[in-house]
Amino acid sequence: MRPPPAFDPQFTIFGHRGAAGCAPENTLLGFHTAIAQGVSWIECDVQAHPEALLLFHDDLLRRTTGARGRLLDTPLAALKALDAGGGNTIPTLRETLTALQGKVGLNIELKAGDAVAERTGEALCLAVEGGWDPAQLLVSAFDHAVLQRFCLAAPQIPVAPLFDRPSPRMIEVARALDAAAIHIGLAVATPIVLSALSASGFPIHVYTVNQPTLAERLRERGVSGIFTDYPQRFILRD
Repeated sequence: MRPPPAFDPQFTIFGHRGAAGCAPENTLLGFHTAIAQGVSWIECDVQAHPEALLLFHDDLLRRTTGARGRLLDTPLAALKALDAGGGNTIPTLRETLTALQGKVGLNIELKAGDAVAERTGEALCLAVEGGWDPAQLLVSAFDHAVLQRFCLAAPQIPVAPLFDRPSPRMIEVARALDAAAIHIGLAVATPIVLSALSASGFPIHVYTVNQPTLAERLRERGVSGIFTDYPQRFILRD
């Protein structure tokens, strides 16, 4: 049985890729920056490289490292030599779990790579054995078949389907996954959609929101939390 995640009962602020607006995304520096700004949850992206599970968003290396090539085609040693921003390296999931244990909740988005669901499930099961609280973990994906495979690999870890466009099946998908929440893009978060989702009883989290006034409107419409590149705009506001 999956435990309910330890969301903020008032309003959950997820640091998007750490604190992507003010620190290198998907790096340990970015995660620690978000923690220092007071977040209770951090969101990150995981790809299943042949040699390790790596925290990286894009298929290509150029945007965040300046290097050529694809993440999944580049040897791990070469990837570890790259500067992912401010002198930071691309972290592995194992390094991240070790660094963040007991400090913050971690929402992992499953991205690309062979067996990303199964390998991430195995890694998180080992993390729980090592002391991670399952209620401090949450796994998401746009590919709901991949998320279903994750559920089979790690049935004790909470999940949340991602949606980047409206779908009449959002609630159905969430129920089939026994999801802990539903995550939707800002463009999806219309009053009609939010009304239907809020009535379903699922916590609704919206990405990516960087304006406090917008976050407040979403909160008034039943949203339970947001993902933001600038956590300090929201944490310090209260």
